[in-house]
Formats: sequence, C-alpha cells, structure tokens
Amino acid sequence: ETARDVTDVLLQVGTDQTPVDLRTELTEQIEQIRSDKDRATVTVDETIPDVTVLADDLLEAVFRNLLTNAV
Repeated sequence: ETARDVTDVLLQVGTDQTPVDLRTELTEQIEQIRSDKDRATVTVDETIPDVTVLADDLLEAVFRNLLTNAV
C-alpha cells in the first residue's frame, strides 16, 4: 500500500487541494490505527492544533503511513 501511495504522489500533477481540518484528519487516522492494531497503544502527548491546511487526498495516506510505521 505504501508503494502505491508513493506512486500516486509521483504521478499526480496539479492535484486539487481543499481545506482539511488537521485535527479531525489526524484523529480519524489515530482511531483507525487503534482499531486495526489490537495490541497497540497510541497516545498523543500534545494537543493537536486546531488548524485548517490545504491538502489533497494523500494527506490521509501520509498520516496513516507515519502512524503505522510508529506502532
């Protein structure tokens, strides 16, 4: 899946970016990792900033890959 995500990034030209709530997106990915990995404990020591960023659909893949690699 990671290789496919990288390929998608490399092949995208001029992708449409939309406002994304960073806290919501990251929280959703954390919850997904918690449910996928039965024995994993995911904790967030800091407050996730309440900001909106311009991003495309690959932001979800970036968070998912970072969290999966960290567990």
